[in-house]
Amino acid sequence: MGEMEVIPLNKGQQIAKTQELSAGKIALQANEDKQAYASSLVQEDLPITPNQDQDQDQDKR
Repeated sequence: MGEMEVIPLNKGQQIAKTQELSAGKIALQANEDKQAYASSLVQEDLPITPNQDQDQDQDKR
């Protein structure tokens, strides 16, 4: 198998690569935040069923 040649990056390339990776991480975090927010809205909209009331009453005993 051939060995992979490592090509060192100059300072400008390092900065560009860091910015690229940072932008990707920020986009990923924003997507996770959006999903968590949407999930919280769904949870708020769910009605409480009679079974949930019974479960809560049993927990208090």
